Amino acid sequence: MRTKITFLVLVDSSKEMDSALKFACLRSNAVDGHVALLHVVKLSQVVDPWFSIVDIARQEARADAERLLKTYGKKARSFTGRVASVFLREGDVVKEFLKLIEEERSISMAVLAASDRRNDPGPVLSCLLERGFAHVRMPIIIVPGGMSDKDLKSLC
Repeated sequence: MRTKITFLVLVDSSKEMDSALKFACLRSNAVDGHVALLHVVKLSQVVDPWFSIVDIARQEARADAERLLKTYGKKARSFTGRVASVFLREGDVVKEFLKLIEEERSISMAVLAASDRRNDPGPVLSCLLERGFAHVRMPIIIVPGGMSDKDLKSLC
């Protein structure tokens, strides 16, 4: 029996993220695959003596992240008709992304959105371009943020 291909999309609030999600969903439909979503809550590096304030901020950030994942989970379901797997992590986005793709062997490919900003492709792509892709165990699909729905559909 063939294993389903799972496309991991790194979810953030950028406008180009929609292109990555649409591409992953379209490819998933084309190959009877699955979509997984990852969002990483960035924790403040500042240690505050008022721990309760930090704790409240952390809870609010987590609630915002859960709402964001719920929104994109609904979008993924509307595109594919299937419920997406959801991963919510805390920490550095690059470290957590790389850790997840090593830990979750069911993930087959990562789909990342490239920023429209000329000198800033995003933290994960910047890291991969700097360090190289040899240490990544799967293909990574980079979707330009400005692609139209028509262009995305033509690829799938």
